[in-house]
Amino acid sequence: MKKRTPKHLRLQDVATLAGVSLTTASMYLNGKARKYKIAKATCERIEQVIQDNNFVPNVHARAIANKKTYLIGVLLSESLNKSFWIDLLTGVEEEISQSNYHPVISVSHRDPAREREALEFMQSKGVDGYVVAPILNEDDNNFPFLRKIAEDKPLVTLNCQIQGLSGASNDEDAGGAVVAEHFIAKGHKAVAYVGPLRRWTSRGISFMDTCKKAGVTVKSFSCIDLFLKHADKYSAVFCCNDYVLAELYGKAATLGLKIPKDLSVAGYDDLDFVKLLAPRPTTVHTYKKEVGAAVGKKLMELINAQNPCVSSYLFTPYLVPGASVADAVSKG
Repeated sequence: MKKRTPKHLRLQDVATLAGVSLTTASMYLNGKARKYKIAKATCERIEQVIQDNNFVPNVHARAIANKKTYLIGVLLSESLNKSFWIDLLTGVEEEISQSNYHPVISVSHRDPAREREALEFMQSKGVDGYVVAPILNEDDNNFPFLRKIAEDKPLVTLNCQIQGLSGASNDEDAGGAVVAEHFIAKGHKAVAYVGPLRRWTSRGISFMDTCKKAGVTVKSFSCIDLFLKHADKYSAVFCCNDYVLAELYGKAATLGLKIPKDLSVAGYDDLDFVKLLAPRPTTVHTYKKEVGAAVGKKLMELINAQNPCVSSYLFTPYLVPGASVADAVSKG
């Protein structure tokens, strides 16, 4: 038999060289070795043939034969230049890759029209399922379209909960409340919040509600610059995320404000870079990779028809005390 070059190597040739049946070789390539209990030694022989010959499966042929593309459409609402999203995506990718699926990633940049266009593009490419972190506007959103897509192909939301769809996220209410409780326990009577007050990112609303119920004066500001104009009125401030906290650290230093002597500060998300800040910030740990993994696992269950029910996974954030929040009585 004429030796085939790697360019022309077929799956049948891989099976022959490995000394296995075509069916066995196919099951291995499709990630079903464990399901069908193919021996480890057999898998190693097939893999060795693949490596020795630089064999690349014909994706289109596999898609036709299995009625699957092994592609997952992943749509984010924000840019990937933040470690928060990278951590979430790592969880998703690690989970779906176990079943030989690969992500096709797009970003809507908070534009509803671009979000819909991206979803329609993914539809045209025949993705087998969707992971979507949608734009969370009260009125201008694509929720109905997402539900329509989910009627045809599995779809799971990332970092949010939408009625009628499976999804995984952190408990925003619990995250905001735990910061308020920390400030209250430290004796702070006048505090501030910097960030949006929205239903979908309700940590700010929860923080303010908890403070008000305890008789603590609380006010919200849309940005750090606006807050700093009134910073002398407050003994503590909750930043909506660690990026905002880092901005405050920098600008406070420029203004001569000392943390926590002049101002107690807490952030949110427990991102990796906070350990580089001094004093070490108090923040709230949110589950990122774990949320992504829960989304990926649920999507695989839907694709494999193992658990067709709508499921919501809610992770509870917790406070990570640092050195940026002092007792109110110790100030000045």
